[in-house]
Amino acid sequence: MSNCEQQLQQLFLALDRHPATEHAALRRRWLAQHPQCASLAQTWLLMDERLRAAPLQPAPDALAIEIVQAVLEQRRHDRRVLAGLTVVGGVMSLLPTLLLSLALLIGIGLLINPAIAAPIIGFLLASMRGVFILLSLLTTLAHTLSPWLLPLLLLTAGGILTLVGLGLSRNLSPVRAS
Repeated sequence: MSNCEQQLQQLFLALDRHPATEHAALRRRWLAQHPQCASLAQTWLLMDERLRAAPLQPAPDALAIEIVQAVLEQRRHDRRVLAGLTVVGGVMSLLPTLLLSLALLIGIGLLINPAIAAPIIGFLLASMRGVFILLSLLTTLAHTLSPWLLPLLLLTAGGILTLVGLGLSRNLSPVRAS
């Protein structure tokens, strides 16, 4: 512990009305040599005097009720957030299953009709570019946004990608309009 910390600790003891009288002269010399600590000590002494001079007032009767209500409201909010994150986590955990199912469907479709390979490959390449751009964006956002917002952004992005995929899937039909 440094000398300043020791002296400030002695000052706190003096504020608590437990002064060591043999240290009072040493503390005064030390405060004279350390103007920043002397300023801080003066502020503490002034604050201590004002707090001790202030009349004690009982807490309002409704204060305990307000505190309990605030705690309960915070718990309800935390539960809502947790429920939302659980839903987002559940949806995100389905993503690998959906991707595997999509790959299986594409494989079956290629076995049935090999002519749809080119549009599927084009769609997959476009999707991969979109996913790469999305992951780059989300990585950047993860560093700038609160971690609470990132799962919501992922869910929104997943929904947008699903809609885009459905829109692009019209081009995968082996029957073309003439």
